[in-house]
Amino acid sequence: MNNVYTWLNSSHDRVCIFAKDLKPQLPSPSASGSTPSRGRKRKRTCSMDGQRKKRTQQEMDAAVNNPPRSIAEFSARSILSPRSPSQASSPSRSASPTRDLLNTLRVSRPSVDCQPSDSPMHPIAMEVRKLLSKNFGDAVIPAALKDRLLIADPQGFDDIPTAAFDDRYTGTREELDALWQVVQHIHLEASECQMYNQDENAWAQDVARRVLSWGPTKSNHQLLQLKSLQTQSINRNYLPISAAHTPVSKKADYALVYSRRDPAVRSICDHFDRAGLTLSQMTDTHTKRLMMAVGTEIKPAGGNSQEALAQLAIWSAAGFAKLRELQESALARRVGEEPLSATDGDIGEEEELTKVPASGEAEVDQHKDAQREPSPQHHSETAQVSLQPLPPIIGLTAVGHEWATYIACEHFTEDNERVVQVTGPFPRLTASTRSFYDIFKLLSLVERIRAFVQDVHWPALKKRLLLPLVV
Repeated sequence: MNNVYTWLNSSHDRVCIFAKDLKPQLPSPSASGSTPSRGRKRKRTCSMDGQRKKRTQQEMDAAVNNPPRSIAEFSARSILSPRSPSQASSPSRSASPTRDLLNTLRVSRPSVDCQPSDSPMHPIAMEVRKLLSKNFGDAVIPAALKDRLLIADPQGFDDIPTAAFDDRYTGTREELDALWQVVQHIHLEASECQMYNQDENAWAQDVARRVLSWGPTKSNHQLLQLKSLQTQSINRNYLPISAAHTPVSKKADYALVYSRRDPAVRSICDHFDRAGLTLSQMTDTHTKRLMMAVGTEIKPAGGNSQEALAQLAIWSAAGFAKLRELQESALARRVGEEPLSATDGDIGEEEELTKVPASGEAEVDQHKDAQREPSPQHHSETAQVSLQPLPPIIGLTAVGHEWATYIACEHFTEDNERVVQVTGPFPRLTASTRSFYDIFKLLSLVERIRAFVQDVHWPALKKRLLLPLVV
């Protein structure tokens, strides 16, 4: 047994000596400037705890012995003074480009003034608003579709007012089915665009295009045609000029144009083509040869409605500039001549300028004065006649589900400065794609606008601007 103890003790000593030889040589406490630790009764050369304590002590000594560096680092830091919440957020808050654009348009030439519907309104805009909003929302759903509506939307059916159903609908079964299919398609596409946060192009192609293309077969549907302007620019010669003497340029998404499918429109367009003249404010080789009627700007759900308004206002102002150019050309040709008859050529019979759409019975008195055929006899009368108001331009904006109507009019100030006034949106002329009932109202609104364009806007353009340049 004693031999075993002797062998174990000798092995322990050899292991400790070997470990001591392998231990890394650390600097002595005196070399690092640290205070030597208190002596111990027994020094254990191979203890790992002792090595860890020794390293920890050295790190603490190094931190204590090098204070100037740490103090210098703290003293070099800038001292921040407290600021109010408004001061703290102001450096990162940028000005709204849309608000700046609307203010730029207000002081441009011509001045483009976008104002709400409760502001003083141009007389013609007031008459157009009354005409479009009369009984709007009533009799927009054929009564024969009640059962289909109840099945498709049982919860929303109870919210539909009784006056919304049309008991006198005279359409055929095929027309009724076509209307219901359009409403279902719009509702489905609009719901998916909202649910999956789709972009502006999806709202435009899948929803707005279907809405704007709608037209009842009982109307002259071929007179108007939907054209996409998304990739097209406006001719800079017709754009508003800012105070910095630069054109203010923006685009619109869609326009209802007078289609060459209509014989009267095709005859006029062909004459302008042969003369090398254009009919619209656009630069595209096709749409610049078409007369614009209604502009539309589309934004996705959550989009900026003011930005949509600014784009629509610029498009409208450029349209008035082109119409004014055509009017001045027509007046220049007519000075000293007899008034031209609207029945000349193969254009069509003369139409009453004050005829109202089928959806309303009120007479638009303002159009009698604004669009009466002038008959100047002397060169001196040209300037006075050129100040005659142009027909208004109706525009639509769609921001997600919500659709709004705007009416643009042009007039001159006492200083003979041209002003384009864009008024809207009108609470009575708003619509939506959120529910089946809202979609029926929206399609009814498009029908009313199409009827106004067909019965009031087109006769005025044809008689006062286009025919004098054709004959």
